[in-house]
Amino acid sequence: MHSDRAADLVLLSDNIITLQPDFPRAEALAVRDGLIQAVGAKREVLGLASSRTEIVECEGRCVVPGFHDAHLHLLACASKLMSVDCSPSAASSIGEIQEAIRARARSVPPGTWIRAGDYDEFRLQEKRHPTRWELDAASPESPVKLQHRSHHACVLNSAALRLAGISSDTPPSPGRIVDFDPVTHEPTGLLYEYEGYLSERIIPPFNEAELRLSLREVFEGLLADGITSVQDATFSNGLAEWERLDYVCASLRMRPRVGFMVGEPNLGDFIERGMGPGFGNDWLRVGAVKIMLTETAGDFHPPLDVMARQVWRAHQHGYQVAIHAVEESTICVAIGALASAMRDDPMRSHRIEHCSVLPMALADELAGLGIVVVTQPCFLYYSGDRYLAQCEDHIGEWLYPIRSLLDRSVVVGAGSDAPICSARPLEGIYAAVSRCSREGRIVGGGETISPQQALWLYTTGAAQACREYHRKGSIQPGKLADLVVLSADPTAVDANEIKDIQVQMTIVGGQVAWHGK
Repeated sequence: MHSDRAADLVLLSDNIITLQPDFPRAEALAVRDGLIQAVGAKREVLGLASSRTEIVECEGRCVVPGFHDAHLHLLACASKLMSVDCSPSAASSIGEIQEAIRARARSVPPGTWIRAGDYDEFRLQEKRHPTRWELDAASPESPVKLQHRSHHACVLNSAALRLAGISSDTPPSPGRIVDFDPVTHEPTGLLYEYEGYLSERIIPPFNEAELRLSLREVFEGLLADGITSVQDATFSNGLAEWERLDYVCASLRMRPRVGFMVGEPNLGDFIERGMGPGFGNDWLRVGAVKIMLTETAGDFHPPLDVMARQVWRAHQHGYQVAIHAVEESTICVAIGALASAMRDDPMRSHRIEHCSVLPMALADELAGLGIVVVTQPCFLYYSGDRYLAQCEDHIGEWLYPIRSLLDRSVVVGAGSDAPICSARPLEGIYAAVSRCSREGRIVGGGETISPQQALWLYTTGAAQACREYHRKGSIQPGKLADLVVLSADPTAVDANEIKDIQVQMTIVGGQVAWHGK
């Protein structure tokens, strides 16, 4: 506790949750030069204050480590802000989707691409996807891309299908699906896993200046949610995306810290430039290498031998590997590929993103190998009713088994996958504790965890998952002074009240980055 230098900032509260196992609660903390200087009793910490020290009274409020979202998509969040909102709260029927697109079509020159997004067919009145012909009725001249909330499907109108070269003669493509009318064999407009092809080859990019402004708005929203660090997990990330984020980060006085996953197809560019794991600084740094693993009609994409080589190349160059794997089959394959790479270096942690349908035998394998899981508790809240309606009973028991993973000492970090779900960590913490859907139904009640464990997922667990625990994830001397002041203690209130707790202050590097009203 001794120091020759006065603190820049002191926070006083009877309820500081440090997430240090041997010192879980404190009354005060001091910050110096952007780092936590001391944590302890008020009398001791105030001994580090001088006349220039800012002292913030947080009585009646709770201080926790800054929230860390270990898996989201910054550019997609920015793009969503620039697109027609067709989310369930904005459009509850196909007719309302049509009206929203029609309004945008009237405001742009004919032929301009119209981007709309966030629809959820499960929550539409019709309980189905819109068709190309329904989008044609809303915008006959301008091409339309209507993005599903999962970002794994979309619907194109006829003008967009023509520009994309998709017709009744379109041959099968590995890893992608075109939905055809069973009678006419005409494409209905519904496409699966076409996002990369459309964004890279067909649809012109957003105006760069507008996109950067939108990213600034995204960062501000994250700070308002108490998020001080994120890991951008976008598979298409390359040097252009790095440079865009670098520009935006440099232009903002306050922003969350960004870990940047490198899309595996672009890994060679980063290796060539010497941008290895951890390249950058505390504000923007290179993180894991992202590999997308999907299964279509029994075929894996990429093929298993190709993926094994991808994992090995990233591993050899020291990068953490993060494999997108949702279903039991893809998780099994991902475990095999990571196990093979880790034989020569078992201490190097790699991660699997989502792990949505996880039988206990695979959970045991994850634990034995030390593979990290980054999961999305918020899906239980936002998609729980869909899961209950569509999943077979035995699969329902395996959905997001967070408690079983923690019981096996698997490192579990949490993310939102925003913009698929709200980035708000307190909603995710509520979902992990309650396993409750939006309609109040329990999804896998045997996998509930304590509020303390749920808070750990969004702080310590996320930092460990991103290989950053030496700098983040708990309140202890020497770590970055990234903190959140909450209106109530999420570990003490009734579980149903957790999602309603308010973020009152977000501190990044010892500076107040956001302050509530």
